[in-house]
Amino acid sequence: MLINLVGPIASGKSSFAKWFLEKHPQTLHLDIAYFREIYDTDKCAWKMIEEVAALTNNCLIESTGLHYRIQNLWTPRVVKRGIYTIKFMSNRSILNERIKKRSKDNLVRLNDEMLENEIFSDIYNELPANLNVWMADNSIYQTIEKYILNAKRRIERRTRK
Repeated sequence: MLINLVGPIASGKSSFAKWFLEKHPQTLHLDIAYFREIYDTDKCAWKMIEEVAALTNNCLIESTGLHYRIQNLWTPRVVKRGIYTIKFMSNRSILNERIKKRSKDNLVRLNDEMLENEIFSDIYNELPANLNVWMADNSIYQTIEKYILNAKRRIERRTRK
């Protein structure tokens, strides 16, 4: 199963991913921000995620969900294994405060991330998702996990038929 975490910068995707991966170490974490640091171009980063996701039974992809290359991940093999999309949301002022706390040493990055959230904040509402989460905190991680595991069981039953 592919768990697709999407949402604005600083909405809690990485925090949830870290918690989930500690409980489910058999799940591979594919974070586009990490892949962009490793590869020379955005195209190469997305291509590597596409290739790894196609070969991995259980993976968690973390991105804003807005990049046009994300559609390349939805190959027939991946779709058959199942995709569960969780959209993390919050209001811009809360997101900007979180961005300021974590990016205070890098002014360029801080301004870029705040501008990106400003530009795309309305579009995030339009992203399709199986589950919408209002900026998750640790207290609801188990609820999110329960939804994921239930979806995984449904997908496994469907693919056995």
